[in-house]
Amino acid sequence: MSKTLNHFIYDRCIVEKISFPMLPVFAAEHYAQCAEDIIIASILCALAMKNNIDLGKERFLEIGGNHPISTSATFLLEQRFGMTGVIVEANPELLDDLCSIRSRNLILHAAITDQQTSSVKLSIADVNELSSIDRNFLPHYQDGKIGERAYIDVPALRINQLFENEFPKKSPIYMSIDIEGMDLKVLQDLDFERFRPTIIQIEPSDHYLPENSRFMFEFMKTKNYDLIGRTDVNLIFSEA
Repeated sequence: MSKTLNHFIYDRCIVEKISFPMLPVFAAEHYAQCAEDIIIASILCALAMKNNIDLGKERFLEIGGNHPISTSATFLLEQRFGMTGVIVEANPELLDDLCSIRSRNLILHAAITDQQTSSVKLSIADVNELSSIDRNFLPHYQDGKIGERAYIDVPALRINQLFENEFPKKSPIYMSIDIEGMDLKVLQDLDFERFRPTIIQIEPSDHYLPENSRFMFEFMKTKNYDLIGRTDVNLIFSEA
């Protein structure tokens, strides 16, 4: 893959009317929405060095896979470390691309919910990234400017059953949850006595759920996790 110059540096040099750096400065490879994957990769590298971990043998869990590359929490980890894991996606329209591009991973078609049910309704937005089983989520995004394309039944699965099925002996080293307004409910449903991912990334959606970041922070403290990172859209926690 060809390297790309860091346009922030060069654009700023032009604005400030100063010379470019003599050595080229390249943009860091990343795919997550706010480069969270760079943060996660650096933490994993530190853990690997500290604890003599072979990251290629570790697994991840991504709940809310969406696009196989764009805004992916795990694509960089697979590319850089050879990590694999489980990617869960509720929208059936996205499964073919996930299965094709992320074929080394297990792709599960399901909506993760905190209710005991075999299926739930999924609101599919005109913009796939905003689809949710919480139908109230979409009308609150940009004052409802993005419409709903479909409202369909999809398979449902609770998070503890997912762990029992796919991670019965060892929890994933990294778990990302990005399910548009349902993140905290699903996280609260997880049995932390049995299942403890080392790093957990969650999206608070404070625009829809005011103070949700604070609620997540307080809840994770009770489970002995520290807040170690915060971007515009995600919180990152690590086992204390």
